[in-house]
Amino acid sequence: MVMKLRNKAWPAWALMAMGPVLRKRRDAKRREDSSTAPECEEHVYDAESGAGMRRRLILHEAQHMAPSADEETPLTTPRKDEEDLEADAAGGDAGAEGDEEGGGGGELSKNFRELMQYSAEDRKAENFVPLAGNMYRYFGLGIVEDYMTVQSFGMMTIFFVQLLSPPACLVQNLYKMDWEHWHFGVSDWMYMPGSNNHGISNLSKHVVATLFLIMFCLNGAMVIEQDRVVSMKISSMLDQIGKDMPDYLKEVKFEWLYAGRIMNCLVVIECSVIVYFAFVLSETPMDVLFNSMAVTFLYNLDDIGGEMGFLGDDDWDGEELGKLYYNSVSQLMDDKGITEAGFDPDTIAECKYMRNYYSHWAYKVAEPLMYALTVVLPLMYVFIDDLHCKPGDLKVEVYALKKQVQDLLEKVG
Repeated sequence: MVMKLRNKAWPAWALMAMGPVLRKRRDAKRREDSSTAPECEEHVYDAESGAGMRRRLILHEAQHMAPSADEETPLTTPRKDEEDLEADAAGGDAGAEGDEEGGGGGELSKNFRELMQYSAEDRKAENFVPLAGNMYRYFGLGIVEDYMTVQSFGMMTIFFVQLLSPPACLVQNLYKMDWEHWHFGVSDWMYMPGSNNHGISNLSKHVVATLFLIMFCLNGAMVIEQDRVVSMKISSMLDQIGKDMPDYLKEVKFEWLYAGRIMNCLVVIECSVIVYFAFVLSETPMDVLFNSMAVTFLYNLDDIGGEMGFLGDDDWDGEELGKLYYNSVSQLMDDKGITEAGFDPDTIAECKYMRNYYSHWAYKVAEPLMYALTVVLPLMYVFIDDLHCKPGDLKVEVYALKKQVQDLLEKVG
């Protein structure tokens, strides 16, 4: 498979970055014994494919043998391991006959879970894992051509919305809360049949809000972990490209990449705290549902193909960047000896060295904090009572009149 780069959509460094990598792989290929290259009818390896691409095909063949053009092989058929594949490549027809006689060393999917795992592994082996994008990576990699456009202006408004909206909501909620009468207890969960304040709606609201808090915080932790992996991939890719051709990084704006990492972590944490206050102020289960969805909308604004239409699939080709990442980081991992330990660019998050070296400090702080909030915020919601909204001016006047009436009644009595 020969990698093709788009000529117009990507900056100059992306168009030329693979040149040194391919030259190194071509030289390494020439030094290899041509007799060791496996023969394949459907896939032809050339000098530009490289060792990383050969490993990728071998992995695919080991996971699930590709079906012929006129036959669809179901995923429940035996899957050969690498030893069987190497034996087939060395023995040719003799190895195939041996598999037929001995039954082969593959495995069958025994349930739907394994069926889905095999299917995902096959798709991963056949395709490059795309790199998820957002507007910060779009600006950071230098893909934007003109900052004086409606699209660029719209993305800048998203930046300021994510920067200013969460703190504004937090300040408003902190000011709106009545902090004078709260105490520890579970009286707010009390159920009284037929009561307007402690009926079934109040109980269901507390149950739904607690579940939503746990779900929201766990989702935030997963979002941060996924963002960390993509950030590691981009950092390692730029590291290798910078070593081969440092001039091609002139169009890369690292400050946007750093800002995106910090902003994404900060927004997820702030939104989790906002959700807690929103649930405290909610009066019905519908309020809980709408408030949680509204806050989720906030930290998805900057994603490619997200809620806003400023960036779409035509602006960010994740698969094309996935090709660039895989080939460049394959060379990086070969040079560091990481490939010999059984890791490849697709498993960069599982390699301790790569994770420690290329993970930004914001993820190292935000991810444990999100797991802590998963425990703390639901406990606060359950065991803190009488934390309500401050009454408005009209309610304060009504309460004052009620107190005056009560005092008059006591004097008369």
